Amino acid sequence: MKIFIFILILYIAFFMGIRIIKQSRSHKVLPIVTIIVFRITAILGLIQIAFPQILDVLGRDPEKLISGEWWRIVTPLFVQDGGLSGLISNLFLLGILGVVVERLFNRKKWIVLYFGTGILAECIAYLWYLRGAGNSIANAGLASGLIMLAVFQTNTRTRIVGFACIGLALLLSLLGDLHGIALILGTFLASIILFLKKL
Repeated sequence: MKIFIFILILYIAFFMGIRIIKQSRSHKVLPIVTIIVFRITAILGLIQIAFPQILDVLGRDPEKLISGEWWRIVTPLFVQDGGLSGLISNLFLLGILGVVVERLFNRKKWIVLYFGTGILAECIAYLWYLRGAGNSIANAGLASGLIMLAVFQTNTRTRIVGFACIGLALLLSLLGDLHGIALILGTFLASIILFLKKL
């Protein structure tokens, strides 16, 4: 149930982003950052399918992080604990969200939203002593950027949908879901980005 709510939020964010693009008539850009991160994640995901032990080397593991394997703050964002189906769905969402975010924000802000949210959510996961891996929590950062763009819009209907997504993210958080936490962290990062843009 929780994963369906999370995926619903991501799709709503994507369609709100498409709507904002149509309204703003923003210029097309080559989504270089999206392409690079997509390729790296896809390559490591395919290697993981051939060599499943890569998840043990790069995945989220609290004991190994404590013992000095510091790279485990970032590397869980590049491997998947959901097998081939998890890889495909996470790559698909990275692709569609990434292209829209890179067009509406810029490359630096894309990196902040994706990796900033992903790393902060990884820190929470470690505090909760969770194992696993996957870039879905980083995808949440991209979706959060689109949600906050919707909230900052003058169109009342778009703003209401944006606030409804935040409400669903809060619900997921209260249910103890890491994806909900990632969405909330992403909305804070996106709010800071959009506030600084207005200064």
